[in-house]
Amino acid sequence: MIFGKSANKITKRYSEYDDSPKWTLLDNFNIQEEEKGDGSRPFVRKCLPKRLRVTLTSVQVINSFDWKKDLDETTASRGYDSRSRIEFDGTFDERITVFTMESGAVETFSEFKSGSICPTTRDEIGGKRNATLTDGIFSAGGRGPKVPDGGLMEGEPGRINHFPEEHSLLIALLVDEVVFDKLVNIVSRAASIQLTLLCELFEGEVSAALSGPGQSEYGLLLSEGKHYARARLDGITVFGNKPALVEYRYQPSDPDEAHISLEQSVASLDHRLQHILWALIAIAALLVMIILR
Repeated sequence: MIFGKSANKITKRYSEYDDSPKWTLLDNFNIQEEEKGDGSRPFVRKCLPKRLRVTLTSVQVINSFDWKKDLDETTASRGYDSRSRIEFDGTFDERITVFTMESGAVETFSEFKSGSICPTTRDEIGGKRNATLTDGIFSAGGRGPKVPDGGLMEGEPGRINHFPEEHSLLIALLVDEVVFDKLVNIVSRAASIQLTLLCELFEGEVSAALSGPGQSEYGLLLSEGKHYARARLDGITVFGNKPALVEYRYQPSDPDEAHISLEQSVASLDHRLQHILWALIAIAALLVMIILR
């Protein structure tokens, strides 16, 4: 039974992964389900690249500075390092169920309580195989090839992390520096944002064939020393632009200056009203002359 937590409320519902104690773990990326007893091939579950569309509920760009105490010759001209990151929360239609082979389903989630996107100069995005969603589809099912020992997304730096103490999923993503600068520009202007992620998660071959868009239940296997799944940012969709707001406030430092400024404003307004009044009188007189003719 799933123990899913949302807004500090725990709910229980059936999960496919309740039956995991009956399954056989072939390795960290291949699971064989229970024998049917009729001699037919047992179903399998594979840990493959899966698509996840995350609608952001909040987003912010953070710039931080690390002031250095000890400087060498190469950094003598600058006594600090600056770092930037994008932080967000988001929801998705699919479900991610955290499970173990011994206890079954532990928790299920349809949101990231916390997420981050950071720049990297290392050429590691894509991992060893640069796997795509197509690679996952090709390897799916019992007749597909066995997932390699390191997984299709081996070496991918991004991760979905499970924190049992906080009953939450956190995601940390890395992108190239050039891509990150473009993302900051997009995030600062977009009214609504949706991220497309590629995540290495389990899915049964039956549910993969029958589930419609947004209906899938994916599995994140907890094993000794591993409480995460690999992930990569594959795309971003924006809807609308934020209005550009410019605010100006005049704050005089001298109270007398504020008093004079107020008197000048009132006098200017009174002068303008007098001009408007005389203009209206002239128009009315002109209309009377036209009517009398």
